[in-house]
Amino acid sequence: MRRILRNLLAFISLLLAISILLFAAFRFLPGDPARAMLGLSAEETKVQELRHELGLDKPLLEQYTQSILGIFRQDKPLLSLRFKEPVLDLIKARLPLSLSLALFAFVLILLIAIPLALLAAYYDGRTADWLSGILTRIMQAIPPFFMAMLLSLILATLFNYYRPSFYPQNAALSERLKALALPALAIALPRLSQAFQFLRDALVAEWSKDYVLTARSQGAGRARILLSQLLPNALIPFITASGLIFAEILSSSLIIEQVFKLPGIGQLLFAAVAQLDFPLAQSIILLLACLIISINRAVDFLNRSLDPRLTIKSRSSSPVTLKALGSNQGGYDD
Repeated sequence: MRRILRNLLAFISLLLAISILLFAAFRFLPGDPARAMLGLSAEETKVQELRHELGLDKPLLEQYTQSILGIFRQDKPLLSLRFKEPVLDLIKARLPLSLSLALFAFVLILLIAIPLALLAAYYDGRTADWLSGILTRIMQAIPPFFMAMLLSLILATLFNYYRPSFYPQNAALSERLKALALPALAIALPRLSQAFQFLRDALVAEWSKDYVLTARSQGAGRARILLSQLLPNALIPFITASGLIFAEILSSSLIIEQVFKLPGIGQLLFAAVAQLDFPLAQSIILLLACLIISINRAVDFLNRSLDPRLTIKSRSSSPVTLKALGSNQGGYDD
């Protein structure tokens, strides 16, 4: 219970610090939202009237309080300066698409990285191992936005496939997934190397453990040991890396949405920043920070559930590292 309260307090403190930094950063950016909305040739009196209407002339503390509490208030919600709508409604309308895209890309990474890592670990040090490593590193060197254009060109030239120019929001699930397939692949391929390399190294490190030698002495085959013993043990540190990978996927999806003109949270964020819509931009970034922190906390909880030794080590104030997680995972010393 004490650990839960400590984590909750750390979560709230971190979000509070991020919100203060965001508020200060946006308020000190050059440019005036009121003048940007009215135009450079607008009269100064009209600019001041709009500033008063938008609440930009209020004390900074009052503006900050409204920017945080107004996100969730129904009676006096925080409004977007540009769209004149509650920022929470705008975010709720765009967020499902962005999360679907990020989750789609994450699933693609798992579907490709896990079999590839198993293949590389099975043929450790041989041709299949170093070929898979070279291939994933080449894809890692390609930026997601360039990968998106490259995939579009390849599919259009070789397979005569052209992705729809709009996202069919009200279409069937199969049509929506088809529209997200290419953007998700453009996000997944550059991030594939991290997942592959981490899992491959964790699997290879397990080969020299005593429980593997015991299993092999009992006649167990290499493939059986790899799937039934090495993979479950290597997945525990891999889950930790997966949280970081998903956070990077979420950030990459913001850019890919611009490339493919997807009406997600990334497109809304770029529009808010370009139009100096401080309340909307600040709310979006704060929400993304909340999601990333929550994912990291969930990964930590999942790791502790899968490996109770982490809880014991944390109680004894012993630091836990990824290297420690990857070592001595086997319980098969017969």
